[in-house]
Amino acid sequence: MNAVGDKDPAVVIWRISDRRPGHDAQSKGLVQAICRLTACQQYDLPADSISSAIYHYLIKKFPAGADLPDPDLIIAAGHGTHLSMLCARHARAGKAIVLMKPSLPAALFDLCFIPSHDKPGSAKNIVQTQGALNTSLPSSQLNAARGLVMIGGESKHYSWDNTSLTAQIKEVLNTPNIQWHITDSPRTPDISRRSMHKLASDNVQYIPFNQAPAAWLHDALQQAGTVWVSEDSISMIYEAITSGASVGVFNVPIKNPGRISSAVKKMLDDKLITAFHRWKSGTSLSPAKPPLNEAARCAQLLLNRLCLPKHNSTRRDLPCN
Repeated sequence: MNAVGDKDPAVVIWRISDRRPGHDAQSKGLVQAICRLTACQQYDLPADSISSAIYHYLIKKFPAGADLPDPDLIIAAGHGTHLSMLCARHARAGKAIVLMKPSLPAALFDLCFIPSHDKPGSAKNIVQTQGALNTSLPSSQLNAARGLVMIGGESKHYSWDNTSLTAQIKEVLNTPNIQWHITDSPRTPDISRRSMHKLASDNVQYIPFNQAPAAWLHDALQQAGTVWVSEDSISMIYEAITSGASVGVFNVPIKNPGRISSAVKKMLDDKLITAFHRWKSGTSLSPAKPPLNEAARCAQLLLNRLCLPKHNSTRRDLPCN
């Protein structure tokens, strides 16, 4: 449990997690943004298995929250959380707020924050977002002498060319007067990890994701004036843009053109990010204008749209405006 706000919190939030880092980053980003706007109390709960969620729905129980105050908001990301969210609402009321395009009909949820590249359609309870929400914040500490490189790996949308990627990274690392950090992700292949180790030098430090302290990446994004990300890592790209850094993307071979590559192309066209080949041709990196902070925008919209009562002895459900 994480408590945020006054002793008598105005909003009780149950954040349901499938323990996947990418999904947790989205739900944590929205919860943190809400708690920056109003007093709240947050409880982190594990998602049930499908069979357990169905059983608990039928008996109108949600054991994970048995000893907790009734929720005002039930927030989660990831298909594995959907049934647990609906079970929690069925048993204890509150509003179910889903992030990403749900595998179940969107009409089952009170509010859906869905990236526009997922083509969510139009409905009263659907809000399109510019990318996935995240925990990154606009920073006032960006340092032109600090740089960050973040790489992903092969996915269903992108292939992987370690030789080409390493060559691109080497060129970027030659930028004068910048102290660089490099990090990776769970998708990064071993061959690329070995290549990154070899790039370490007096002004380059490689920190694998599984060896980094919990808050390391957040702090690095708050300080790096320049950030480079491999094109496949769209969530990392949005985190970097949100920090206010100047963001470049390394070219990665596209395997299946579709929503992800189209989203990256739109960011390039909108000049939120700069492609490596354009940078190499002389185009300077520059921060996104206006700044991007989708978690804060969605949190404000949520509070404006939902009527959130003060907690007292009488519990009532929350009407939508």
